[in-house]
Parts: sequence; structure tokens; C-alpha cells
Amino acid sequence: MAEKGTGLFLGGTEITAIQNNKFVFANPFSEAVAPSYQIRTDTYGSFVEIAVPGTDFGIFGQSDYSSDISSAVRGTGSDYNLIPTGSGTTEFWPSGSVVDSDYDFATEGGYSTSMFAEDAGSIGAIYGGDFSNFYGVDFVIEGWVYMNERLYQGGAPFHKSILRNTNSTFSADISFVSNGSAQYRMRVIKGGTQYFSSNITSNLNQWYHYAFSFTNSGSALRAYWDGTRIMDSTATGANTDNLFYRLLGGDMGPNDGAKGSIQDYRITIGSNRGYTGATITTPNSIVEYS
Repeated sequence: MAEKGTGLFLGGTEITAIQNNKFVFANPFSEAVAPSYQIRTDTYGSFVEIAVPGTDFGIFGQSDYSSDISSAVRGTGSDYNLIPTGSGTTEFWPSGSVVDSDYDFATEGGYSTSMFAEDAGSIGAIYGGDFSNFYGVDFVIEGWVYMNERLYQGGAPFHKSILRNTNSTFSADISFVSNGSAQYRMRVIKGGTQYFSSNITSNLNQWYHYAFSFTNSGSALRAYWDGTRIMDSTATGANTDNLFYRLLGGDMGPNDGAKGSIQDYRITIGSNRGYTGATITTPNSIVEYS
């Protein structure tokens, strides 16, 4: 705690007194030192192209809760300006992001919010011409996701898109086996071909880590749910990258965007982050505080 107080004046002259090697104040009080936030050390940080923690820490050049801070993670370059999309029942606040009461890393990283999206809305879009090509390189798409509901409206499809280009030739999704089902799976569309993980059963209102990993050598496509590999496929085919990519959301209305929040949304291009084995260690928060 930093000791503070009010200065003493005699007329217009300030009186400074020291006792026991400390300044003597009138009306002394203590003030808590504000937490110091910093980027957690990341072995693969130089490959991180998108890093959105979901809380505005007031530093790292952030403008709101949906700000990309990848330049701070890499230690160089600039950030993407993520423009929120969607209308109708989509909720965004402020400046495009919901301050959701459900958040992870509250103690470890000092996070106080998460980003929420539903239906056809998304937390932002990136023009593919400005975004690194996913073809011919290793990559990882990942985040901590908190689902508030299962898909239940209308018919198929049943997906919560984590990343998707606008013609759906490339996509990374959380998918529901059927309408209202408690069973989930993870889906990747690469070069227009769909790849599905095995089925899992996830609880609503609980944080899970989802990661989509591709290793260009051998065209190995893997998906991890909370640290466990649930898909191990071979995926070839080019992607159409001169399109817009939407981050966290859907583009087919209520069937393609169940309510859910995300934190530590991160896209790594040029490395698979070592996500190749039967299990991985789920990552700590991008931001930490002391």
C-alpha cells in the first residue's frame, strides 16, 4: 500500500516534516497500488497474428474490449482494427463488445469481462487480403469459450463459428450434433471440405478451451477440447483468402450463432504451437498482472 496524505501549510508556506525517516502528513491514509498488467511470456509470440483478451486493460493501445493486442504479444508491428458486425438481436457494448458477467482469468490475469455474441453477429471482421494466408503454413485458432445455450432454432446448420470466411470455404466451428443436443463436436472446413471431430458432451455455462491446429508437413489437422485431442485428420486443399473473415459469430442467422462468450481469442500463423500430441497443456491467460 502506498502511503499518502495532505500537506501542511503555515500561511502560504508548506511545512515538510520527517519522523522515523517518513514524511509526516495531516490526515494520513493508505492507497492501494494499481495492478500492473503485462503480456505473459509466449514462446510462440512472434507468430501470433490475432490476440484479443476480451478485457480492456487500459494499456496495449486498446480502444475497447474487442481490441486486438497482437503487436504487444509479438513485440512489433501493428494491430487489426476489428469492426463488429451484425444487427437485430446481436448484442454489442461498448463499441462492439459485451461486458459479460461470465469471465475466466479473473484472479490470474485480472480479467473483468468477456466478449459475447449470438445469431448473425460477430466481434469483428478482417479483410483476407490483409490477413496472412492459411494455406501452406502451420496455424492454430483457439480460445476459451463459454456457451450460454445450445442451438435450438429452426433446422440445420448447427454451428458456432470461431473463424469463417464469407464463402465458407474456410471455417473453424463448434458444432452441435443435432437441434438442442447436449453433444458437441468441432468442425473445420478447409478448401471447401468438412472435417469433424468425435462427439463430446459439454456443459453450458462453463469455460472450455477449444483449439484447431494444422501442421503443414503431412497436412495434419487436429482439434483439441480442453486439452484432449478429439480430431486427427489429413486435410489438403487451398483456401480463398481474399475474402472477409468473421471472428466469433455466425452468418446464417439464429441457426448459426448460439449465445456464447469468448476470451483470449488467439490466431497463430506459421507455428502449430506444439499442438500435435494426444493431449496439450491448455494455455494461461495472454495478459497477467502483479
